[in-house]
Amino acid sequence: RVATGATIGVAFAAVDLMELGEASLRGLDLLPGTVITVFDPDRIVLFRSDDDLLAVGDVMPDSEVVDDVVRLGTGTFERVGIDGTMRLHGFSVMPGGSSGEAAGHAMVSIPADMAYAAADASLSFGVMALVALGLAGVIGAYVAADRLITRPLRTVTATAGRIAAGDLPARTGVSVTP
Repeated sequence: RVATGATIGVAFAAVDLMELGEASLRGLDLLPGTVITVFDPDRIVLFRSDDDLLAVGDVMPDSEVVDDVVRLGTGTFERVGIDGTMRLHGFSVMPGGSSGEAAGHAMVSIPADMAYAAADASLSFGVMALVALGLAGVIGAYVAADRLITRPLRTVTATAGRIAAGDLPARTGVSVTP
């Protein structure tokens, strides 16, 4: 505007939010099925890495997940996502201007089975190792009991039977070790 108040021109700038978002994701090693969503205070989608269900400009659906993200601001929880998949959600509020209001929310959602896959594999390995160690312990106890208790007792019993049958010079041959 000039001093008289008349408008002399208008500046306009456009930003392709999808291109901006995709450019910021390049080079990131995300788990398969990971979805990143950014939406404004009116729940309008500004960016979504998976546009199968929602596109830029769509309104986020009314759901427990979206309500909790807006209510809590920052955190994590596990819930069924808008796609019907159990997901681990991490989210944060995007700070706004000087008024202190939120400019929007950013949310990363990972399928729960993918998020916990490494822990599940580690747990499975640990359980198999414990079963193998337990089985080795049982086999070791059986072998030790057979050699240290059962065999000598069979020998003593057989020798006692021979002595009862009249073979008085019979001996067990079992040695006593201190």
